[in-house]
Amino acid sequence: MPGHVGTIYAATNAVYAGRATARTVKLLPDGTVFHDRAAQKIRRQEQGCEYGAAQLTALGAPRPRPGCDPALWLREALATVGARNIRHRGAHRFCGQLPRVAAQLTTLPGRWARG
Repeated sequence: MPGHVGTIYAATNAVYAGRATARTVKLLPDGTVFHDRAAQKIRRQEQGCEYGAAQLTALGAPRPRPGCDPALWLREALATVGARNIRHRGAHRFCGQLPRVAAQLTTLPGRWARG
């Protein structure tokens, strides 16, 4: 089975709670996902939008021109780099008792150890 299936959660006796909401993600040619939040930051020109734009220009999209409509640029940039819509079935969800998980974290070596 490809991807993360929650083996470590099952090993800590967490209860499988099904899948999270299924959604469509944008897959870039380099195999990374272009996240919805990055797209929204570009559309609204919010703080951090430069990162998403740089991710697309690194793959061959033209740089955004001053004064252009960000939503239009984003649509064209995703088409230019060859982004594909992929249906994600939803992440696996697990529920566990916090005290039990926290107790097991204290046994981990290195910087994650508490106590």
